[in-house]
Amino acid sequence: MRGGPSLPALVVFRVVQAAGAALMQANSVALVTTSAPRERIRAALEVQAAAQALGPTVGGAVVSILGRR
Repeated sequence: MRGGPSLPALVVFRVVQAAGAALMQANSVALVTTSAPRERIRAALEVQAAAQALGPTVGGAVVSILGRR
């Protein structure tokens, strides 16, 4: 693509990315609740939530430090 991707293409692929993220979040909660012992589910879900909250921040910091390529 000369000059980069078009705006409609960026919007379409962002929607696809958001749908994939929503599916991953729902599945991760299901995996945590089925694999953790009953008395540890709350702690396991807290770790899972923290990982989801910190993931983009850490990823952004890594990209800022190391660059995109």
